[in-house]
Amino acid sequence: MTSSSPVTDYAWVLENELLNAVRGTRCAVLAASDGMPRFYAGVSKDQADPLSAVATGLLSVTGAVGQAVGRPSSVRQVMAELQDLIFYVIAAGDNGVLAVLAEPSVDAGRLTHRMHELARRMSDQLSTPARIATPETAAW
Repeated sequence: MTSSSPVTDYAWVLENELLNAVRGTRCAVLAASDGMPRFYAGVSKDQADPLSAVATGLLSVTGAVGQAVGRPSSVRQVMAELQDLIFYVIAAGDNGVLAVLAEPSVDAGRLTHRMHELARRMSDQLSTPARIATPETAAW
C-alpha cells in the first residue's frame, strides 16, 4: 500500500478571493480538465458536479473554435450570459478550470482580473495532475 500526502482543500481561497472580495459573485468551482470538481465554494457537491462538467466542456469547445479558424492558441476566458446570471470560465494551472457564477451587476472586469490573478498566483496549487490509466481503469 502506498501513502500519499493529503490534498489541501482550497475552497476557502475561492471563498475569500472571489465570493467575499467581489460583490455579486455567487459561487466558484475549481475543476479538473476532465470535468471533476476539486474545490468549490457557494454551492453544494451536487451543484458543483454539473457546473464543473459544463465549465470544462465550454473551455474545450471554445478551444475548438480557435483551431477551426487557424488560431489554436489557448483560450483565455469564456463568458456565458444567462437570464439572471453570468458564467465565467478560465483555465487554471495545468489541467484545471476555474468557473464562477455571478449576478449581472457584478463588476466583470474586477471579477475576471481576480480570477486570472488567482490562477496565476496559485498555479501550482490549482493544477490537477493528469489521470493515468491503470489496469483496473483501462478495462472500462
